[in-house]
Amino acid sequence: MNEAYKKAKELVSANKDTIDILADVLLIKEYLSKEDFESMMKDPNKSKEILEKNQEKINAKAELDNQKSQKNKKSKKSDKVDKSKKIV
Repeated sequence: MNEAYKKAKELVSANKDTIDILADVLLIKEYLSKEDFESMMKDPNKSKEILEKNQEKINAKAELDNQKSQKNKKSKKSDKVDKSKKIV
């Protein structure tokens, strides 16, 4: 078991950049075919190419998530203000 853990840790460390790119791509595409996954793992440049093609979508999704987060914060703040007015 200890050897399997060491081997897994080595594989993840050796492929960290590719795994990070895969994670970013999956945030956009939400799935990858077996062929795409294998291609990306075999050739890190393929991963970077796919990421670059989808960078605009990644940025748009991040901006949308940020806007939703800000809206939720404002909504919660507004609820607190409304509750305090009712007490007075």
